[in-house]
Amino acid sequence: MSWKNEFSVGIQALDGEHKKIINMINALDGAIGRPEEQRIVQQSLSAMADYVGRHFRAEEDAMHLAGYKLLEPHRKTHNDFTAVVMGLARRKNLEAVELQQILVNWLTEHILKIDKDYAESVSTWMNALKRQH
Repeated sequence: MSWKNEFSVGIQALDGEHKKIINMINALDGAIGRPEEQRIVQQSLSAMADYVGRHFRAEEDAMHLAGYKLLEPHRKTHNDFTAVVMGLARRKNLEAVELQQILVNWLTEHILKIDKDYAESVSTWMNALKRQH
């Protein structure tokens, strides 16, 4: 998966976090077909869950401070994804390529449809803060 300009939410810090998630997904390429694939998949899932949890908190904090009206439904999508990751972590014999596909599909859908929705509110709030200082 590669970063595309259409993924940008216009907020440098959050775009940077999305790029890091893409890099984590791409790192699974090295596990495909290797004897230690299962161990690498589990380590990747653990790292992904940890990082994504921090990312979700950062997004939600920004949305809250910006007064974004759809924070709760957005938070639900984050909670739902966290549950998916936890379920994947319990699976035995999860292949790296399957995990990649699940993550790519979710991330693409989430950024392009759900995250794009908060971008204007959070950007407006951040710009107002900059003007105050």
